[in-house]
Amino acid sequence: MHLNIRAVVCTSSRPKDDRRLTIRLEKPGDAAAIHQVNLLAFGQLLEADLVDALRQSGGLIISLVAVQDGCLVGHIAFSPVTITSSTATIAA
Repeated sequence: MHLNIRAVVCTSSRPKDDRRLTIRLEKPGDAAAIHQVNLLAFGQLLEADLVDALRQSGGLIISLVAVQDGCLVGHIAFSPVTITSSTATIAA
């Protein structure tokens, strides 16, 4: 099965002649497109909903998007975690 991500997450009216991939910080207004990219990438709502919840709670340290031809085509985010074992607790 082939998914056409651009048809879902392209919100720009910019001409589609620029093939460069740009990495930038997430902007206000990107959340819906990021949700769709994560949904298509993982094939389920769990990860997309997790990223939404982390964003809403202020839990994302950084959120970057990849944009090509005016369309959001990729996403990566980082959030802090704490790893706890029987001998230690480590903030990561």
